[in-house]
Amino acid sequence: MEEGKGGCITIEDAYDMLYMHIHREDITYKGKKYKKSFYFKDGLKCLTKIKVAQNEESAKDYMEGLIESNYIYLLNNTQNTNEIICRFHKDSPDHGHQPDKSKTWSLVLKQAKGNPFISLKGITDFKEKCPFVTSMYLDQYNCKLYDAIRPVEWVDPIPEGPYDVIIIGAGMGGMTAAIKAVQHNFKVALIERSYMGGEHYNTGMITFNVLEHCAEIIQKLNEAQTLGLEISKDTWKLSMKKVMEQVRQKRAHIAPEFCSVFSFTDTYGVDLYLGNAKFIGPQTIIVNSKILQYSKAIIATGSQLTIPKLEGLSDVPYYTIETIYNMTKRPNSLVIYGWGQVACAYAQVFQRMRIDVTLLSEEKKLLKCATSEGINKYTEHTLKYLGVKVFTGVTIIGIDNNKEGKNVSYAISVDVKGVKYVINCQAILIATPKTVGVLFDS
Repeated sequence: MEEGKGGCITIEDAYDMLYMHIHREDITYKGKKYKKSFYFKDGLKCLTKIKVAQNEESAKDYMEGLIESNYIYLLNNTQNTNEIICRFHKDSPDHGHQPDKSKTWSLVLKQAKGNPFISLKGITDFKEKCPFVTSMYLDQYNCKLYDAIRPVEWVDPIPEGPYDVIIIGAGMGGMTAAIKAVQHNFKVALIERSYMGGEHYNTGMITFNVLEHCAEIIQKLNEAQTLGLEISKDTWKLSMKKVMEQVRQKRAHIAPEFCSVFSFTDTYGVDLYLGNAKFIGPQTIIVNSKILQYSKAIIATGSQLTIPKLEGLSDVPYYTIETIYNMTKRPNSLVIYGWGQVACAYAQVFQRMRIDVTLLSEEKKLLKCATSEGINKYTEHTLKYLGVKVFTGVTIIGIDNNKEGKNVSYAISVDVKGVKYVINCQAILIATPKTVGVLFDS
């Protein structure tokens, strides 16, 4: 057994003795109540009194060891040691947890023998709660991410009495609302049927900024040719696999810090339910067969991706803004179907990566939300200046597999203002604007 830092008594024995002797109570600190808790300073006194520690310094070593070993955790963030509040993990109310010896995404990947494209047929708990997710791309970085923001298995808390606030959706809006509600000492439940963090942390600004940074470096290399740097097609090579690995690595590092399921259950004391919410009566919601009562409800389901019904699209593989970061091979040509800020942003990024990009917009204006025609003209002019082929007012006639030609994968037939074209490409990205996402049964 491991010895404690302060002497011959082990950390395990120190825990058992401290748990038996120290007095726990409900402590109010800055307007928030911490149940079954005790002050750090009282832990030091108790360890010394029951002769686990010889002095205060030894007792401090034991307390730090108990915290490092996850027997105890700190409830508040303060530099004043007299105000530090602690709680035994054993005494914590269950706000939702992973079952003992539960499966991890790394184990799922291992069982798939390293194949990163995972079918979810055999993953019962996840499949029942996220029926719209049919497959996932797993590598070491996505495994780390999903273990934090959506574990393979999750046990919901047992509801005790009505909630002050129930929040449906754990994206940026829902998470912020939950934290603010807890700070006002409300009893809070948070419901998410997909991944914690929403678009911002998983497929939005966090990931896109890394991709754009890479594009900026490549563009600077291109511009450096005017200063005498010689770059030819024979000496220049971009590994899209490594670029996307960098994106996923950054995401796996940043997202869990802000939107881990455990940060909300352990740090904030939010009851977390992973499943699909359904309103069944006045101030009543059911999720995973559990009936929840509430005083107020916040719907924070954000937006959802809508796949357009294009002839032939279902018969060919394509990327969306949610799956583009799983790209493993750089295409020579890319067709982006969409309009709005997102479609334009991805068009310029991939064009700067020396990919031949064609942007097809069903709308006559690339930015429908723009307040002036000048903004649309400037946007279109900038994309064309970078080399993007832009077509607006497009009707897709059909999409076919093109088996002719070594470097061509798909043939897209389009009608542009009465003129018909066939556009060949190696990859397709659907980047149509998202729609308001009320992702629950009402």
